[in-house]
Amino acid sequence: MFNIFLINLLSIHFSIANDPIIIASPYPFNTSETSYIECFSNDQGIILSLTIIATMIDIDKNISSLKYSKDNIKNNESIILTISTPFNYSKLHSKIECHSKYHYGVQKISQLDVFSVAEITQKEFLTINTYTKQMVTINCLTYGTNVIIHWDFTKDISKNLFNSLPIDIHFYHKFILNDTLIIDHVSYSNHHGYYRCYAINKLFNITYEDKSIIYLNVQKSTIWIPIIIVCVVIIIFILIFILCTKYFQKKRKNQQLKKKEIIDQIISNQESIEFSTYYNHQRSSEQIINDVEKLKLQQDNLCNFSHLENSFKSSISFLSTKKEQEQIAFLNSLSISTKTSPQFILGNPFLDSNIQPLTSVMKSYIDKFE
Repeated sequence: MFNIFLINLLSIHFSIANDPIIIASPYPFNTSETSYIECFSNDQGIILSLTIIATMIDIDKNISSLKYSKDNIKNNESIILTISTPFNYSKLHSKIECHSKYHYGVQKISQLDVFSVAEITQKEFLTINTYTKQMVTINCLTYGTNVIIHWDFTKDISKNLFNSLPIDIHFYHKFILNDTLIIDHVSYSNHHGYYRCYAINKLFNITYEDKSIIYLNVQKSTIWIPIIIVCVVIIIFILIFILCTKYFQKKRKNQQLKKKEIIDQIISNQESIEFSTYYNHQRSSEQIINDVEKLKLQQDNLCNFSHLENSFKSSISFLSTKKEQEQIAFLNSLSISTKTSPQFILGNPFLDSNIQPLTSVMKSYIDKFE
């Protein structure tokens, strides 16, 4: 009888040890929305513990898993694990687990597949400004399970007609869900316009999609601006060089003129000195010649005067008056005083102090006769 009771009791315990139920909302997961993962015990009895585990891929080593647990769960009670936004569900393993553990050692596990919809978090209209000949990268970071990324292009967004990408563009896949367009040499005619990143995936026969538009504003080449700046700088340098050259040439010319004036002045002074010396010399010579000529003239006059004296002497005998005798006496004294010295004969009157000018002698003579 006891054996039958024990078998019935064990059968009851094993019959109520059901697998827990795990659900999520929203599901599939959405990166931009908060997720609530709920696990039900699915049992009317008492459960030792109920645990939700979301194991992380070894990307962020600081967080190994997202986990929530509660003990002594009763009457089909549930627990909730909350995942805040934004969260990249690609970092999780493929399944989230809910563990229910009983007092007698039995453990039940339920799993929830990790699916997330295609989503691009960059919803705002993005503008990238660049110049021609530059390299540009356009990133498109998407989230979701098995997402497919498409790129297209248009020059006029008002027409809402996108075409294939222009030439000279290649892709770089950093991660599965991160596409990067790389343009090595941007061209205005080819690459200026609107790029659309289009993400899509399909879960439970439902298609999810998201898109982001990036405007690449390619400004026309301004290479002429630095060229003009360089030309202006060169022109300014040339002008400065010319001005400096003219200034120094003028300064040098002025210095040369001053130097020439000084030299000319020195030469003029020297010539004037030489001319003055020569003139003085010439003047002295001419003066001596004139003096000699005057002396010769005086000598001739003196000779004539001596002849006249002799004639006067011959006529003394005919004079009887006292006045005439005084005149004869005066002539005799004049004859004595006017005798020529040897220095005068030699032509150097300056050495004889007794020589008197002829004019004074003649004047004295005339006065005597008056």
